Amino acid sequence: MGAQTVKLRRLQTLYTFFIAVGLLIMASSSYYLVDSEIEYASARSEYSQLRELRPVMIPERDVIPHIDYTGYFPGTNIADGQSMQDTHDDAAGSGAVSYLHPSPIHLEPEPPDPLAGLSGINPDFIGWIVIGDLIDYPVVRGRDNSHYLDTTFSGQRNASGAIFMDYSNDLGFDGTVTILYGHNMKDGSMFSSLHRYRDRAYIIENPLVKILTADGELLFYNIFDARITYVENRDADLGLSDGAAAAGPFRGAPSGSSRFLVLSTCTNSANNDERLRVYAALIE
Repeated sequence: MGAQTVKLRRLQTLYTFFIAVGLLIMASSSYYLVDSEIEYASARSEYSQLRELRPVMIPERDVIPHIDYTGYFPGTNIADGQSMQDTHDDAAGSGAVSYLHPSPIHLEPEPPDPLAGLSGINPDFIGWIVIGDLIDYPVVRGRDNSHYLDTTFSGQRNASGAIFMDYSNDLGFDGTVTILYGHNMKDGSMFSSLHRYRDRAYIIENPLVKILTADGELLFYNIFDARITYVENRDADLGLSDGAAAAGPFRGAPSGSSRFLVLSTCTNSANNDERLRVYAALIE
């Protein structure tokens, strides 16, 4: 056998090997995509069914807070690493944002109580969050901040996880600072829609967050800021007290605010520790 023939056969073997590896990579990628879509679809189906269990959160005679943002935000977009207030500090705490103060609404659903049904499915159920037509999910609080990263409300293992409260928020929605976490899913589910709030104009047009607590109390929150931060910057550690709303990320809150909601999600950037946080103040 000539040297040329041996060389040709080696090239053919290498060629066959690389084709096989390429096909294997393509098959693996296809399997991953199909598997991910199945997982996404499973989570979407679960949460769609759960929405049928919750009561109507807002009566037809809805009390929508009026928020006057005139002259409050000078720009149009929030740059990475920049707070909405970084370019307009003089407005912070000045009362530039005005709104009505509707009293919390206590729902008295007719039996059977849908909220009791949700608690029956998962005793960690602590409330329900709705933001416009984008976010509509039950909220849980576990014994740590890891379990619900890959476990759905009904207990299924799924990358979508659940919307969950920081386990250290012992007072639930009655605490000074309540933090909720949710994934930035590629299919647009969970908390991925929060990235729209990096645009000041979107905050102005869509500032309202509604929370229905497990006790049947309906709370309104006013979104006032959004910023890129990092996972180690836990806002609950600030130890906010009455009159301390001017500190840190809460300095742009409406004057007189004393209870806050922080919504946190990842940014899917190269920095795995980066987070988007959206800040809202309870309308009392």
